[in-house]
Amino acid sequence: MNRVRDGGRSARRLSDHIFACQQLPGSWCQSNVGIVQLDEVGSVALIDTFATESRNRQLRRAIEGLGATSISVINTHFHGDHTFGNSIFEDGEIIGTQVTAELMEISGDDLVRRQPMIDFGDVRVTPPTRLVSPREHLPTDWGGLELNEFRHAHTASDLTVYAPAEGVVFTGDIAWNGVTPFVLMGSILGSIESLEFLLELHPETVVPGHGAVGGPEILRGTLGYLHDVLEYAEKGLSRGASVWKTAEEFERGTVGVGVDPERNIANIARAFADLGADGDFDIVENLAVMETWKVRRHEGPGPIQEGSTSPEGTQQG
Repeated sequence: MNRVRDGGRSARRLSDHIFACQQLPGSWCQSNVGIVQLDEVGSVALIDTFATESRNRQLRRAIEGLGATSISVINTHFHGDHTFGNSIFEDGEIIGTQVTAELMEISGDDLVRRQPMIDFGDVRVTPPTRLVSPREHLPTDWGGLELNEFRHAHTASDLTVYAPAEGVVFTGDIAWNGVTPFVLMGSILGSIESLEFLLELHPETVVPGHGAVGGPEILRGTLGYLHDVLEYAEKGLSRGASVWKTAEEFERGTVGVGVDPERNIANIARAFADLGADGDFDIVENLAVMETWKVRRHEGPGPIQEGSTSPEGTQQG
């Protein structure tokens, strides 16, 4: 396999056996997909899938056109922009964690309803058929893939894929490049721990869930952002400030990451919960607040009041 063209665009070769299909700049539902050549007889593994039926069908045709005879999928987490393509490849193994499989069943195709401007095509939620342990080795002809599960990072269960022989790590949505991280459904503290683990692998190439492929600076950049979020949340809690007020202070006092800054308030809310803030933590309610924050950013702070919510807004990274 020398060159993969995904929907008319060439995938980026990262090493002898690994490619990445990037969707830039990496906003909502613009996730990255990895292609790993497992052997010399046509076995291929995808790291995640695209959100839409059309792009996944294009990808399958491209890979098969280059001689792939067996295609498996490794899901990094349950969000639909990474898993909706599973059904296109369900004749092969779909690999993931038990928690990811359970969360896919629970969430279903909710993302379709929450992102009405995207033509997802025919969505059939297809959970993993092969469940992996927290630390598992997937053999290849050239060295193998190391699968590591992290609990409560981006979501309740995130799987990273590391190819030590080729120095490439796929982080899923634990790491982001040029895109604001989204940790509402996981944990700031857990994400920090996961990123520190990944840095200790000393990868040469890092493929984030969203944003451009790069090096370990992606891990350090995401880690720095999350430490800033945690620092502001700690100060806000110590003064009795609200999530809303703390998010305003965070945006005034830090350099913005880039794409989708509305996630800042969601991440501050998650940090408050991680640090033991009083009250039940409601993901749906905080998603609605994030949508209100987004409107405020576009229209200015006018009539929207702190703590107000919008009835819409369930998003997945």
